Amino acid sequence: MNSLLTQSNKGFGCGHDLAIKQGSADFILVTNIDIEFEADSLVNIMCLALHDDDKVASWEFRQKPYEHPKYYDPITFHVTWSSHACVLMRRLAYERVGGYEPKIFMYGEDVELSYRFRSADFLLKYVPSAVVYHYTYEEAQQFKPLQFSGSILSNAYIRFRYGSARDIFGAIALQLGLLIKGAGFAGSRELIVGNLRKSSDKCFPFRGFDYEMIREGAFYDCKKPVTTAEESPLVSIITRTYKGRDTMLKDCIVSVLNQTYPNIEHIIVEDGGDTMTPLIKHLKGSYSKKYNLIYKALPKKGRSYAGNKALALAKGRMFMFLDDDDFLMADHVEVLVAELISNTKIKAAYSLAWDIHTKLNNDNQGNLDTYQEMLHTTLPYFYQEFSRERLLKENYIPIQSILFMRELFDNYGGFDESMDQLEDWNLWIKYALNSDFKFVKKTTSIFRTPYDLNERVRRQKLLDVSYAMAVKKNARLLGRFHDKQ
Repeated sequence: MNSLLTQSNKGFGCGHDLAIKQGSADFILVTNIDIEFEADSLVNIMCLALHDDDKVASWEFRQKPYEHPKYYDPITFHVTWSSHACVLMRRLAYERVGGYEPKIFMYGEDVELSYRFRSADFLLKYVPSAVVYHYTYEEAQQFKPLQFSGSILSNAYIRFRYGSARDIFGAIALQLGLLIKGAGFAGSRELIVGNLRKSSDKCFPFRGFDYEMIREGAFYDCKKPVTTAEESPLVSIITRTYKGRDTMLKDCIVSVLNQTYPNIEHIIVEDGGDTMTPLIKHLKGSYSKKYNLIYKALPKKGRSYAGNKALALAKGRMFMFLDDDDFLMADHVEVLVAELISNTKIKAAYSLAWDIHTKLNNDNQGNLDTYQEMLHTTLPYFYQEFSRERLLKENYIPIQSILFMRELFDNYGGFDESMDQLEDWNLWIKYALNSDFKFVKKTTSIFRTPYDLNERVRRQKLLDVSYAMAVKKNARLLGRFHDKQ
C-alpha cells in the first residue's frame, strides 16, 4: 500500500472527485467533517481491506449514535449500496467506474456510485467493527428540508438511470405525489424537478424513496462501547441442532462470530447424535482465538431437554437462545447487553426481529443443501412493549430476540421438558412472573419460517394444538406462583 488518502467534506460528489484525483493512494478514505472515529476503527477496517477479495470496492463504517437502518447481510456483510458519510474505497475500483457523478450535488451521490461499482461486478461491504460517531442530527426524528429535497431529486435520477420500467414509472408517480401534496416546507414542489436519463443495462432494487429494505431502529440511540470487564460480562448463546442441519448451522455460527460484542461463549447441543463433530472441529481449529465454542452431543430426548442441558453448561452472566436456522445482526448482543447494564431493574431485554419466509432445497439424501430468502417481514404483534397480561395471551417475543440475566434460570429453572412446542413462551411467562423486561424497537435478529404454503399450514396446525396445551401449562404455572405468595 502506497498510502491512504483522506477526503473530508459535506457530501458533495464533485468535491470528493476533485480531491481524490489529486492523490495516488491504493485506498481512499472519504469522510464527512462531522465524524469522530472510535478507537481502532481505522485499524479494523484497513486490516479487513488489505486481506479482502479484490472484487470488493468499498468498506462502509458503522455509524453511531444512529446506525443507518438499511439491511446488510449478517453473514457476508455485503450491502446493495454504501453510505459515504464515512467509507473506505479501493482506488482501482473507483478509477475504473469513473468516480462520482457530478450531476448529483448532494445526497444520493454515494448510492449512484455504489450502483456503478455493482454494474462493474464489484462487491460492497459493511464493517460493524469499524465505528464512527456521525453527529448529523441534533435530535432523534429531526427533519432536514435540504436532505429531504436532495434525496428526492437523487432518487428520481437514480431510478431513471438504474431502475426497471416499473421503477421508472414509480419515480414519476412518487414525484407527482410530492407535487400534489408538497413536502411541508416552502418551495418543496420546485425542488423535485430535474434532468433524468437511463444509462445502465443493469437494474437495482428501489423501495419507494429507499434503495434497500429498512430495519426498524433508525433513531435508536446506540450506547457508547463497553470498556471494562464489568461492563462486558460473559454472554452465553445457546443453539440447539440436529442431524442434517449443517448448512443452516454454519450461517448461524457465522452470525455469532460477526458479533460486535467482545465476550461471548457459544454453546451448541445436538439432539440425538454427534453428526456436527467434523464441523465443530474445523471451527475450533480455525477460530480458536476468537470463538469460544462448547459442543455437546446428546441422546434424542427433544428440544426442551437439549435446551436445559445447554443452560446447565452455560457460564455467562447473561443467556440467550439462537436456533440453528436463525441468525443475528452484528450488534444484537451489544444492543441488548447495553440495555441490561444501563437499567438494573430489568432482568431481560428483547428487540424486534425479521421473519424471513424461506424456500428450502434438499439434496438427494433429504438433507438441507441450499435455501432462498423470499420475503422479509415483521409481524405486527412483535411491536409490543412489555406486558405480563399480553404475554399470557400470546407470545410476542421470538426466542432469539431476547437476552436475559442468568439469575432467572438459577431462580426459576429452564424449559418444561414435557413441551416440544411453545416451550419458549412458557419460559418467558415463568421469567416474567416477578421481573420486568425491556422492549427495544430496533431490528437486530432474524428467524425463518417456511415459504411453502402447505408447510406453513401444517406447522400452524401443530401450533394450534400445542397452544391449547401451553395455555393449560401456563395456568398451572401461575397457580403455583400465586400459592407461594
